[in-house]
Formats: sequence, C-alpha cells, structure tokens
Amino acid sequence: MVNQYEEYCIKESKYYLNRAAEAIEACRTDPKKYYDESTEHYKYLCKLFPFMLMIQYSESQADDSETEESLSETLSSTQEDSGSFVPVTPPDH
Repeated sequence: MVNQYEEYCIKESKYYLNRAAEAIEACRTDPKKYYDESTEHYKYLCKLFPFMLMIQYSESQADDSETEESLSETLSSTQEDSGSFVPVTPPDH
C-alpha cells in the first residue's frame, strides 16, 4: 500500500521521465522546434513570476494582519482582566 506522499513522488517521477522521453525524441526529430517551444514557454513563466510573488506576498500580509488582530484582541482582553486583578496578601508568619 502506498501512502499519499509516496504516490505523489511516483507521479512526479513519471512526469519527469515523460518529459525526458519527449526531449530525447525531440533530439531525434526536430531539436530546434523543441528548443523554440521550451524557450517560449519559459519566457511566459518569467513574465508571470513577479505577479506570482506579488500574490504570495499579499497573501502572507493578509495572514500576518489576521494574526495581529487576533493578538491585539488577546492582549486587550488580558489587559482588561489584569486591571481587575486583586493580589492576595501573603499570610503573616
């Protein structure tokens, strides 16, 4: 029985083996076409990277602000509680 992580690794391996087989086949048939298509694909990806980073950054900022709000609510409730705290006087010995 294969767990989900092993299954993921197997699928990734198959994907890259298939990509390698395509590259080898392209080497035999039309390496320039394969090169041109791959280069074009990576040019598009390079144009998308700044947007991907911007989205990732904005999501992390949203997560941070949620954490700050939660923390400030916790601190304000703790501060209110601490104002009503009456210390116990130690017994006389």
